[in-house]
Amino acid sequence: MSPLEIAVYVAVMSSAAQPFTCTGPGQGEVTCDNGMSATLNGDGDIAFSNGTIIRKLADGTLAMTNGITSHWGSAGWVQFSNKVSVRRDRNGRFRFNTGLECAPLGRDGQGREKAACTKV
Repeated sequence: MSPLEIAVYVAVMSSAAQPFTCTGPGQGEVTCDNGMSATLNGDGDIAFSNGTIIRKLADGTLAMTNGITSHWGSAGWVQFSNKVSVRRDRNGRFRFNTGLECAPLGRDGQGREKAACTKV
């Protein structure tokens, strides 16, 4: 569970509307400056502070307990039922149909990984 992975899920859940930064792991938790955080639960699923749990299914799709569903769209975009679409670029960044882009930032002074989602 990396800050970039959590940032992408947080962006999907928040409709990829506003920029934010995520840092982790700290105590096994990734925290984002928009108030969201995530940990791995005992089943290996990602549990978010808003109560949503995300499970990666064997076929590569996601099961989200908040009701958001996903499917593969055209040109490599993953489309979510809340009208958010995302694709991974060759440079490893995640680009959203809303103009948000999530990318790794490296490590902070305490050695924790960081990722940021910014408007481009």
